[in-house]
Amino acid sequence: MVFDTKLFEKKEFKAAINKLEELLSHSKAVLLGAGASVCAGLPLTNQLTERALISDKLSDDSKQILTAIQTSFAGASPASHIEDYLSELVDWLAITARRANRNVTASSVLIGGNEYSNDQLLQAIKEIKFAIFDVINVEVDSAVHERFVQALHRPMRPGKDNHSSTID
Repeated sequence: MVFDTKLFEKKEFKAAINKLEELLSHSKAVLLGAGASVCAGLPLTNQLTERALISDKLSDDSKQILTAIQTSFAGASPASHIEDYLSELVDWLAITARRANRNVTASSVLIGGNEYSNDQLLQAIKEIKFAIFDVINVEVDSAVHERFVQALHRPMRPGKDNHSSTID
């Protein structure tokens, strides 16, 4: 598909195009959000959360912990996701680790009405990581990403040399 650029040769566009070209001739920075890989077949965060929560990689303890955390986030806006749950779990892990390091007798934490030790929380985090890995460990189609990178490196206007610059 060829893009017709004659419209941009009109006088009213020329100054803006020249300024844009000047700005883009310097180094470029690109910031991609989490949804940038959906086109390659990777899930959005909410989909990752749903799939990880039902993973067979999770033990009953891990499922109970995640259910309790999920319940504690009821009504969150924006909606909570697996990253929130892991952050919460890591916070509890820090508490149990601090207590265990100081030889506190009751070093466990209460989550959803059940007590969990440092070792149980470490195991839950490990299982959740495996569940996440299981969800994202899929064949990806990088064609869209490859076209994006090629577009960043081609000349803005046909016939003009592309002055190589860095892209972050």
